[in-house]
Amino acid sequence: MNRKVVFIGLAVLLVFGVVLVFVTKNASKLIKEKIEASIGKNVTVRDISLSWGGVDVNGVAVTKDGEVVVKADRVLLKADFFGFLKKGYALSSLTLEKPFFKLQIDKNGELVNPLSREQKDGKDATSASGKGEQTAFSLGELVIREGEVDFRDDRRPAPMNRVQIKNLNLRLDDLAYPIADKNSRLDISALLEGKLLAGALKAKGDLNLKTMAVKLQGEGQSLVLLDFASTGPVAKAESLTLSVASADAKQYVISELIMKRPYLRAEADAQGKYINPLDAIAPVSRKGGPRQKPSGSAQSDPSAGDAKAGASTFLIRKMQATDGVIDYFNHKVSSPPHRTHMEAVQFTMDNIAVPVSDTLSNYSFSATTAGGTVVSKGATALRSRDTNAVLTVRNLDITQFKPYYQKKGDAAVTRGTMNLDLDLKVKSRIVNSPGKIVLKNLDFASGGGLGGQIMGLPRASVVNLLKSNNNEIALEFTVQGSIDDPQFSIRDSIMKKLTVGLAEKLGSSVVGAGSAVLGVGKEGVGQVGKGAGALGGGLKKLLGK
Repeated sequence: MNRKVVFIGLAVLLVFGVVLVFVTKNASKLIKEKIEASIGKNVTVRDISLSWGGVDVNGVAVTKDGEVVVKADRVLLKADFFGFLKKGYALSSLTLEKPFFKLQIDKNGELVNPLSREQKDGKDATSASGKGEQTAFSLGELVIREGEVDFRDDRRPAPMNRVQIKNLNLRLDDLAYPIADKNSRLDISALLEGKLLAGALKAKGDLNLKTMAVKLQGEGQSLVLLDFASTGPVAKAESLTLSVASADAKQYVISELIMKRPYLRAEADAQGKYINPLDAIAPVSRKGGPRQKPSGSAQSDPSAGDAKAGASTFLIRKMQATDGVIDYFNHKVSSPPHRTHMEAVQFTMDNIAVPVSDTLSNYSFSATTAGGTVVSKGATALRSRDTNAVLTVRNLDITQFKPYYQKKGDAAVTRGTMNLDLDLKVKSRIVNSPGKIVLKNLDFASGGGLGGQIMGLPRASVVNLLKSNNNEIALEFTVQGSIDDPQFSIRDSIMKKLTVGLAEKLGSSVVGAGSAVLGVGKEGVGQVGKGAGALGGGLKKLLGK
C-alpha cells in the first residue's frame, strides 16, 4: 500500500514538473506577445525569461516616428516575497542595464512623452484609459547601469540646446506610489557632453520625494559651461564640491561650495554694458516671438530679487574659489576688445542668498594682473548694494591698459606703475569713497603730436612734475555719486579725479586744459575716464557700476 502511494506521488510530481516546464517556456512567449500587443507595434522585445520570483526581459526597444526613443539591453524585475502584506504591487528591485532615453522639450515648452501613442484621431492613446483609481506599488530598489539620456530643448538655438548624459549609474531605494514621506538613499554618477554643459557629476545622500527634503554631497570634475563656438567657454572648473541640505522644498542650504581652478569669461559691449551670456540661449517665446531674456540679465531691476510664491530659495553659507582665472573683454575701449587677464584668483564669500537679499555677505578677493596685485575685502548686501570694503592695487603696469586712457595723438606711455587705495562705501545706493592713487616711474615715447599731450595735459609739464617728485605723483580724491545714475561710474570718476588732481598739481594755467579734456559733464570723461577700467571690473560686477 505504501509503495503504491509513493509511486502515485512520484507520478504526480513528474506530471507537475512537465507541466511547469511547459508553462514556463510558453509563458515567456505569451507574456512577450501580451506586452507588445498592449503597448503597441512600436515596442519590440527580444525575449523574456521567467525564474522563481523574477522576470528577465532582454532587448526592449520603443520607437516613435521611426526613431528609437527608449531602449534597454536588459530589464530585470524581482518580486518582493512579502508583497502580499502590502497594498498594490510590490517589487524588491528593478534593474535597467544600458538603458537609453530620448527626452525632448518642444517649441511650446512642453515635455514630449516618448512612450505616447497616437490614435487615428490624433489623440494621445497613452492617456486614453479611464480615470480609474491609480494602483499603488512599492519598489525596494531602482538600479540603472551604464545608462544614457539624450536631452534636447527645441526652444533654444543649436548646439546649445542639447545635453547628452552618458555612463549614467544610479541606485535609489525605498520608492513607492503614492509617494511616501520617507527618505530614499541616492547614489548617482554620470558624464555630461554638450556645448551647454559638460563634465563628470556625482552625488550621494538622502532624498525625500514627498517633501523634497535632501541631504546630499555633490562633486563635479572638468566642468564646462556655455561653450560658444566663437568665444569659447563662459565658465570652467577643474573641480567643484558642495554639501546641500533642506527640511523641505522652501529653502536649500548649501553649507559649502568649493571650486578649484575655476575660469570666468566676462564681456562688456560697445556701450560698456555687461553682456549676459544667457541672453544668447534664452528660449523663444511660446508664440514664436523674440527670445525671452532671463530675469537675471544686466538690465534687470536690482531690487527684483524676491522669490516667486512657492519657488525654492537657496542660501550658500560659504563659497570659495582657489587658483582661478578671469578674462574681461571690453568692446567699448577698443576693437578687437581689450582683454584684462587675472590669474591666481582667490575668492571667498559667505551668506549668498538666491534670489539676492539685503543680508550682508563678507567677502575677500585677490588676484594678479598686469604685473601687479589686486586685493579687496569687506562686506556687501547684494540686493541693496550697501557696501563697506577696501580695494588695494599694487604695482599695476599701466602700459597694459592704454585703450582706457590714451587718446589718439597723446604721447605713448612706455613705462609706469600704479598703486591705488580705495575705501569703498555705499549706503542707500550712494557712493562716498575716499581714495589715493600713486603713479610711479612714468616714461613716455618721444614726440607726441597735438602739442605733446598726456591725457590732454602738456607733456612737458607732466615730465617736470615727475622729476621734481622722485618720479612719483600721488593724488587723493573722493568718489561720490548714485549707482542709479546711468552716467555715474566708479572707474570714470576715479579717472576724472586723477585728471583734475594732476591738472591742479601742474598749476592753474593748465587746469583749463584738464577741464577741456574732461569735457562738459560726461563726454570727455567717456574718453579719458577709463584708466581704472580693468581694476573696476570686479567692482562693476559687485556694484553694477
